[in-house]
Amino acid sequence: ALRAAIEAVEIYRRLAKAHAAAYEPDLAVTLRVLAIARATTNDYAQAEHVCAESVEIFERLALQLPQVFAGQLATSRQLLKALQDS
Repeated sequence: ALRAAIEAVEIYRRLAKAHAAAYEPDLAVTLRVLAIARATTNDYAQAEHVCAESVEIFERLALQLPQVFAGQLATSRQLLKALQDS
């Protein structure tokens, strides 16, 4: 699962670089998935790092479209808090 999540993040980073509006939400979700995968391998520092990136992206997106991204932002924030408490 970890390898697949890393590869997915790499793909979405490239796509988001070219078309941010279309792919940043998917990148943020995939970063959250990678954070969970990192946590299952006890790599909490990296898990926190990528989850924080997910939060940053969703914060920016939620400023533009809160009705669409507020829930995703909340989910990423909850995960980040759980990782910080681990």
